[in-house]
Amino acid sequence: MKKITVEYRRWWRTRKRELMMPERWDELSGEQFVAAVRLWLGTVTLPQFLKQLFGFKDSELQRMDDYQKWVLLHSVDWLRDLKRPHNAFFLRRLPGSDLHSPGPRLKGCSLQQYMTVDTFFSQYLIAAEKNDQFAKERLDDFIATLYKKENEVFSMAEAAGLNIKQDDVSLVVLEEHLPFVRALDMSVKQAIVLNFVLIRSWLCRAFPHLFPEAESDEEKVSNKPSVPKPTDWLAIFDNFIGEHVADMEKYQAMAATDAFRVMNRRIREAKKRTLK
Repeated sequence: MKKITVEYRRWWRTRKRELMMPERWDELSGEQFVAAVRLWLGTVTLPQFLKQLFGFKDSELQRMDDYQKWVLLHSVDWLRDLKRPHNAFFLRRLPGSDLHSPGPRLKGCSLQQYMTVDTFFSQYLIAAEKNDQFAKERLDDFIATLYKKENEVFSMAEAAGLNIKQDDVSLVVLEEHLPFVRALDMSVKQAIVLNFVLIRSWLCRAFPHLFPEAESDEEKVSNKPSVPKPTDWLAIFDNFIGEHVADMEKYQAMAATDAFRVMNRRIREAKKRTLK
């Protein structure tokens, strides 16, 4: 955070307002991130954005000149760069529901859940680019599999890793999540999409062999998610479990980041053998 001072005239006196300027993703609240997304989407005016981001009163904004507002907007220009990685979700709970996101660094997310979420995410971006009629459905499916109740799991084997008592466990039922997701404002849905883009950027840095970045976009700053090449998770998972088919459920229930670490190492080692 950076401390800044804003000055404006009120009657015959100069008023000063000190506020904290966020400089990184982890310094933003969920409401501030949604405000940034609304600005990108063009569904909020500049004064409304500054009010939501910094907590200005309407009377304060009215007394600022255009140059002051431009300086404030320019100071948070870094918000446009979705290639700056972030490993946590800003909206930890869907409004009006008890559906929660995974924790920082995908804590509480199993490999099976991530594979399902990422598949719907890729399908949504591809459908949206083609203006496909199923884009909205894929978007809702993506969010409905990303957010779940604290006692819900994708397979019963997950319960042990999440320290959930067997009597309290229930399996995720997508149709039960979808009514909450469909009722969300589109700006909130888009905020979740862009947040997942940041998570993917973090995964590219943490596990570069499993999640390689597109070379042509490596240095490009963009506030629009690029359409990814669909990941064949079934093929990757088959190679991951190898001959241990009997342990399939155990591998699916692994913490996603633990599985990624193993997969990333195996791909790296395979590349080394190929170069010899």
